[in-house]
Amino acid sequence: MSMTRRPTTPRNSRTRTTVQANGQQSPPPPEPGLDLEIVTITPELAHEWLDRGGTNRKTTRRRIEAMTAAIQRGEWQLTGEAIKLDQEGRVRDGQNRLHAIVEAGIPVRSVVARGVSEDAFDVMDTGRSRNAADVLHIHGYPSQNALAAAARGLMFIERYGRVFPSQRDSHLYVTPVTTLQYVQEHPEIIDGVHLGDRIYRSSG
Repeated sequence: MSMTRRPTTPRNSRTRTTVQANGQQSPPPPEPGLDLEIVTITPELAHEWLDRGGTNRKTTRRRIEAMTAAIQRGEWQLTGEAIKLDQEGRVRDGQNRLHAIVEAGIPVRSVVARGVSEDAFDVMDTGRSRNAADVLHIHGYPSQNALAAAARGLMFIERYGRVFPSQRDSHLYVTPVTTLQYVQEHPEIIDGVHLGDRIYRSSG
């Protein structure tokens, strides 16, 4: 298991000093802080962490399957999103990701935050996941919502023969990453979306 450790301390923490008998101040006692590491998480290590328990939200089978498929396709990238462990080493955030690593059977690198305080868990994951339109916007594509919807429909037609498939694994096939790849490989979709926009505006 390889790792890069980056210890951190709270920015606005209060320090306490004590005065010794000779009148000199002794150094303040160390205060707990986050310990950030970049860790190669093997399926065995992920299983070990999950076995420790910890209070979590319920696992989401759909998310686990999507992340497992992404890992197996080689789409897993090292980002700032961390697996979070409390001061007892229990998993408090990232349970779905660890299950995906176990099921994929492939080691992945991830940021791991150890020693997260109990109060911090109340404010985790208040945002939303990045969707295909967000990814297209980041890469500079216009009309991202329409472009994402058009690509999604075409991908479903090519794979399942219909725009709204009922197959259970359809969410594993159309992801933000695969949508971006599809648009990059089929730039004519952009022209189609532009044409649709012009027709819509002229009819209004």
